[in-house]
Amino acid sequence: MFSGDLKSKSLVVHFSKVYNWLITLRYKEPIMEIEGKKCRRKEIAIEKLFLHPENTRFAAGIEHQDIGFDTDKQAIERMFKLSDVHMDKLLKDVAENGLIESLLPIVYPIDENRFLVYDANRRITIIKLLVVYKEVVDEFEIPSGIKSLVKQLDFPFETTFLCAVSENKSYINSLLRRIHTNDPGVAQVNWTPEAKDFQLAQEDIYTNCYLFYRLLSCSKHSNDDIKKD
Repeated sequence: MFSGDLKSKSLVVHFSKVYNWLITLRYKEPIMEIEGKKCRRKEIAIEKLFLHPENTRFAAGIEHQDIGFDTDKQAIERMFKLSDVHMDKLLKDVAENGLIESLLPIVYPIDENRFLVYDANRRITIIKLLVVYKEVVDEFEIPSGIKSLVKQLDFPFETTFLCAVSENKSYINSLLRRIHTNDPGVAQVNWTPEAKDFQLAQEDIYTNCYLFYRLLSCSKHSNDDIKKD
């Protein structure tokens, strides 16, 4: 059983490396250059990604002289004080499944060895704890339960990530606005409960509501008003 787990993790790491290599070949040239706005894709090691001390989620910046361990530590501590970001659930999900490949972190290059994360701070927070700061997690003022999970969990995936890199801060901020401000039809639209149930069914997970809808759809007496009730 233990040997099988190691083989599975090895295959996951191998697949992740191959996937990132193929993506790099496909997008090795800049993918955006519109009216001076530039964004390119680049593979960056987790050690070179640094959390944004002025993350919009904080609604107030962290005073700092330079970007490094101190700003990472303060950003991580503040992230876990937020009540609506569900970091405990994210920690378990990222440790089990890795990053969602289609959601590229958006970063700004400080220099060749440091990239400031503008989007994906929650996810990068988790990976930095699991990979970079695992041995010193007790130095962080975060919940004890989170510290225990960080010590218990591993990150069995590639730790170099494909990122969207831009040197244009105005362009980056315009992207963040389009992604996160819930402008109707511009930002991503959340699924309805019925759509969520339908998606779960694609993974062979059937909720009671989904089964009820399916039962109604098979009835010649069913109609939309009945389904809403």
